[in-house]
This record gives sequence, structure tokens and C-alpha cells, in this order.
Amino acid sequence: MIAFTVLWAILLGASVSESAPLQSSPPACRDWRECQQQALEAASRKEYETFHDLSWRAVQLGPRQDPSLLFMLARAQCLSGRPHDALVMLRRIALSGVAAEAITNEDFKRTRDLPEWPEVQALIEGVPATPAPPFAPARQTRSTAANAPSAAPPVETANALPHETKLTPPAAGKLPATVDQPIRVASGRFAAGGLAYDVVSHRFVVGDQLGRKLVIVGEGADHAVDLVRADSAGFQDIKAVEIDGRRGDLWVASAAGGDWTIHRMQLVSGRPLKAIRASTNGEPMNLVDLGVTPAGDVIAVDAAAGRLLTLRPGAATLEVSVRLPAPGATSIAATGDEDIAYVAHAAGISRVDRHAKTVVDVAAGKGVQFGRIERIRWHRNALIAVQVGDDGGRRVVRFDLNRSGRTVTAMTPLDTAIPVAGGPTFATIASDELCYLVAEGEGSGGVLSIRRMKLP
Repeated sequence: MIAFTVLWAILLGASVSESAPLQSSPPACRDWRECQQQALEAASRKEYETFHDLSWRAVQLGPRQDPSLLFMLARAQCLSGRPHDALVMLRRIALSGVAAEAITNEDFKRTRDLPEWPEVQALIEGVPATPAPPFAPARQTRSTAANAPSAAPPVETANALPHETKLTPPAAGKLPATVDQPIRVASGRFAAGGLAYDVVSHRFVVGDQLGRKLVIVGEGADHAVDLVRADSAGFQDIKAVEIDGRRGDLWVASAAGGDWTIHRMQLVSGRPLKAIRASTNGEPMNLVDLGVTPAGDVIAVDAAAGRLLTLRPGAATLEVSVRLPAPGATSIAATGDEDIAYVAHAAGISRVDRHAKTVVDVAAGKGVQFGRIERIRWHRNALIAVQVGDDGGRRVVRFDLNRSGRTVTAMTPLDTAIPVAGGPTFATIASDELCYLVAEGEGSGGVLSIRRMKLP
């Protein structure tokens, strides 16, 4: 579900080369109009797989989010045996006016047979559907009350306070509600390797290191379904997962020993599109997290070499954007600013300007404790962080930033009772909700949970 390389360069010691394509040779059309014409000709010949490939190529080359091209792709998806992908695409373009034909066109019969079709049809017809909650109802584990602790007044300070790792509950105030969604994993063994959420299809994408695959979990579902496996995508141990919802791409970092690969997948179907293999001329590499900028740059933080890497749209190489002076990077958060990202590390948080190639330590205001930050994500001019205590316990906190983004002015605890997992905690932002993966039974087939909370 869900919608929609060239020389290898050596830059500051990093080199990357593109692997052979993971799909058949791309269609031979050179612009979107030619691709569109060839696609329609293939459809008339009932060569539906070719119709699908040419339609997808037209979407890639054509005007961004063009409804007519996306509708053609939806038709090709259904005719080529991908009715659920077509449903997701039609949901994307339901309000454009071009999707009405899907209600009666025989080419969409298999899509109309899906149980989710009435909702999409209502959107197409302009009939207001009953609004669905951000997530399907699930067992509530903590009740909400009152307001969160009031924010401390803005403080500009040049020096951060000592970093403490003892995780203590807040002195006052109530925490937001937290809801668990238990998940049963089909495989007998599982180790989390990333978490992302697609807002169009309302599905979570979870990386499975041991299974070397991606699985999907729908809202309200209690089990995972395989999306794509190593035998088709070439995955090794999956280490990070991120979604580019604007362009319909799913990005995965995987590794085997010291060899790393960045995989680009088609988000709507999990189809492998490209694999870019990275090497460092003997320099160690450890890509601990991925982010995507508004313009579609994929940014990766390399904890081993202490650097921020960038993969630009259509490129076959990874660039070294900036060297990170602080050791022990753990996570990266892309922001609404194309050039600005935040990197969490052993000493706290750094603000990175990829354009100016500068790294500035974020200062901590009064009462702010950075501690050991395992994961950070950006949300409304704030950083949502998962912190780890000396005992391995975890909590979720919100760090509010001043206007320059260089000082944390307030810290609000959001969850102080995250169950201890066997590996790192993976987190993602879904609209105004924080979702994070708790895997208490990793390696032995135990029940996983996606824990969710409404962000203040």
C-alpha cells in the first residue's frame, strides 16, 4: 500500500558505487510523454507488466504528483495484479477529479472487490466519510490527565549543564496517554532494525534484522505481514528504515560485516529500485540512522567515522556533508529546513548546517538533562528523544528549542516507563503522534508492541 546512478566519487575518504539494478532494464522511453504513449500501447496489447513499468517510469519523469499519470499507474497496478497498490494510489488522487472513472471502469474490478474500497469510493464521490482516528483503538495502558508540566522560561546559555543519565520521573504534572499495539511476528525469531510510518496507507514498516526483511503492520492489526525479503531486495542485516512520503520512496540501510548498502524501494509495493553499496577505503562505517530532507536528500549518520553522509536524488554516490567532532553518534533528525539536521551523540545533541558545513553543540537551558540519547525525531520546532538510563531503562522526553535552534529551553517527560528491550528503541513520527517499537521478546518470537502517544 502507499503511493508512489555516473561515476563513483571519492570524497574525504568515502567511496560509494552503485550495484547492478535489482529489476529488469528500465523502459527505453526518454521523456514522460513518450513513456505514457508506450504504456498505453502496452495496455492495448494486454502486456500489463510492461504497462506497469512504463507507467511508473512516466510518473518518475513527469510533472510531480500529476493526477492523470498517477491514475494511469493505478490502472496498471490493478491490471498487473496489484489491486491493493491501485487502491492506495486512488486514495492519493481521490480529490483530484480524475479518479471517478475507477468507480465504473472494468479495469479496476479487482480493486473494487477489496474491503477498503467503499471508503475510497466515498472520497472519490465527494461524500464525507466517517473520520478515522489516527490509529485504530487499542488497549490503553496509561490514562491522561491535566496538562503537561509548564515550560521553563527561555534561557540562552553558552554552556550545557552536566549530562546526567539517571532517569527520574517528573516532579509534577501528568503524562500523555500511551497506547500499545501488540504485534505477533510470523517468524520464530525477530530483531528490530528500524521503524517508519506511511501516512497514506496507514501502515507501519518494520525492519527485521534476523529475517533480513521488511514487514508491515496495519493500524489495529495484531500481526506482521512480509513486504519484501532479502532474496529479492538483497538485504543484509537491516539497520535503519526511513520513508520519503513526498516521492513515494522507502529507504533502507543494511550491512554485512563492514560492507554497507543503501536500498531504495518503491514504497507502494516494496519493489527494489536501486542498491548503492558504500565503502570507505578501509575506514570503518556504522550507519546508525537515516533521515530524508524536504527536497529528498537522504542523510545518514556514520557513528564509526563520525560524519554525516548525503545521498542526493538521482545520485549514485554518497557525499560527506560534514565531519562530526563529537563521538558516539546515535541518531539523526531531519527538519523542515533543507540544510539543518540534529545529531544525537554520547555528549548530547549537535545542530548541523549542511550548507555552511558547521556543527554546533546544542546548549541545555535550566533544568534540562540531555543524558544518553538513543533516538531523536523532529516535531514542531522540538526534538522528541528516547533517553537511556544507567540501568537500561528508557524514557521519552520533548526538548523545546529557542528560535535559533541552538538551545533547549525546556524538557517535558512524555513516557517514563518504556519496557527494557533487547536492542535499541526505534521511533517515528506519525502526524502528531510519536510511535516507538518495544521488542521485549527479541530473538525468541516474543510479542512486539508499537507504543503510541499524542504529542503535546
